[in-house]
Amino acid sequence: MILMMLSLLTAIAYPVQSYQADLKNYQVKEYSWPLTRMPQIIVCKSDKINLQHVKDAKKFWNSQETKIKLQSISYTNNCTVDVPPGYILITNRQKTITRSKEYGKETSFHIGNITLSSYIEINTDLPDHVVKMTIAHELGHALGFKHCLSCKKTDIMQIE
Repeated sequence: MILMMLSLLTAIAYPVQSYQADLKNYQVKEYSWPLTRMPQIIVCKSDKINLQHVKDAKKFWNSQETKIKLQSISYTNNCTVDVPPGYILITNRQKTITRSKEYGKETSFHIGNITLSSYIEINTDLPDHVVKMTIAHELGHALGFKHCLSCKKTDIMQIE
């Protein structure tokens, strides 16, 4: 969850085109996607989620040296928290975040140490460049990465 810690000042000071990740400093969650089923991204069709931001974040994470690679991106009209197995749903519906305090939140659903699906809610009431960084940050959580407190403040998984 990104609390208002991903400061607007940081987002403005560093161009969004330059996502940065220091994977060697990342801690991973205790669960992961099965390597036999790479996650697909679905975006709520009626929401104000910029599809190019999602494509940029997918491209960024897929370019990193991770075992998990994000697959296709498609739209859905079924925008509930009940995300089907193998999917990451991105929405701006206000179900799990407080818009006055949070930029976004990722919730993973798993059995044991296997991730089944992920629900990402993005606060689209923020400036576009902040929304773009938040989508990439929350996708990092969906892939299994925790916040990186020892990374540079420009790192996508850093919060300050």
